[in-house]
Amino acid sequence: MSGCGRSLLGEEDTDGTDGSSSMGGSDPSGSPTSVTDPTSPTDPTTITTSPTDPTDPTGPFPMPGPPQLIDARVLDVSVIELFFSEPIAPIGAIDPKKFRMSAAFDNAYYAYGTWYSDLGRWNGDEVCHEYCYGDQCYEWCYTPPGPNVEVVAVANSTYADRVLLTLSQPITPNVCKQLQQRIDNGADVAAIFLHYSNNGQGIVDTDGESLDAIAEHWVLLTNQYYSYQQGAFPFMTPFVPIPCPF
Repeated sequence: MSGCGRSLLGEEDTDGTDGSSSMGGSDPSGSPTSVTDPTSPTDPTTITTSPTDPTDPTGPFPMPGPPQLIDARVLDVSVIELFFSEPIAPIGAIDPKKFRMSAAFDNAYYAYGTWYSDLGRWNGDEVCHEYCYGDQCYEWCYTPPGPNVEVVAVANSTYADRVLLTLSQPITPNVCKQLQQRIDNGADVAAIFLHYSNNGQGIVDTDGESLDAIAEHWVLLTNQYYSYQQGAFPFMTPFVPIPCPF
């Protein structure tokens, strides 16, 4: 897909890295994907299994150590399904603010680092204006911020190793379009990510062991709608990009 990438920060050039407009543009041909795992885990205990086969009647078994997030997907535009390495205990009164979503990409704008943004910054409806000078007409398009996408409820799935996150707003095609543009413009990885804080009551396995924090800094930056971190997805362990649904 051609065209200039829009700003991670919507209409504002707050970080001085790029602008918010593009000339024309079209929907991406496919969902943004991870090219490589920038964390390059070397720990032999790292979970590398695939999500549980729902046709397997035995299901997963409890394992030693804390549960590991092994995959995530957009079940529908307002629900995220998380897959774990072992059964998860019944969800209690978990504060949904322990979870935060980001649209993130790395190694772009000639800088080695990672940019995180609220999904709402890219979740608005695209606005286009036509300008004509003599016989020549041009279309200028941009995506103003929409309502933010927040986790508002957490619940067990019918599968023992899965958890469902309900979102406050649906994920729109514009989020995926913006991520695809970052890949087209040179980013190594551009995707949706889940961030998690393990402070207080959270997700535990059937042995009572707690899920470790996942790139917790983004959860704690409650008053910021974007963040820059040096390096490729620091503290994003495990590294689980969530494919766009469009």
